[in-house]
Amino acid sequence: MKNTALPGAPAEVWQTLLTYLLKQHYSLTLNDTEFSDERMIQSCLCRGISLCEALNVFAEKYALVRTDRRNSDIAGPSHGISASDILRARKATGLITHRNSHTTGRHPAV
Repeated sequence: MKNTALPGAPAEVWQTLLTYLLKQHYSLTLNDTEFSDERMIQSCLCRGISLCEALNVFAEKYALVRTDRRNSDIAGPSHGISASDILRARKATGLITHRNSHTTGRHPAV
């Protein structure tokens, strides 16, 4: 499928973050998931679903286990992605830099 997203477009930001988060936390590639179809991302964006919510629903649906954590949590392991995970992904992928990392509030596309 041809990627028609403009640089910095919400769908492109999602693809960048999902690629990082899936590899880092679940040892998956974007192509291993339904998010490889840009229409799925656009659907989430149109319905106002956050990236965090969409990825956590996907992880729950397929009973994914995070590969980056040990199961040492007393309450049981957390398999979901948090806002902190997304912030770290934004920094790691260059979508946010130290200079603008103080920004607060929810990004409408994430």
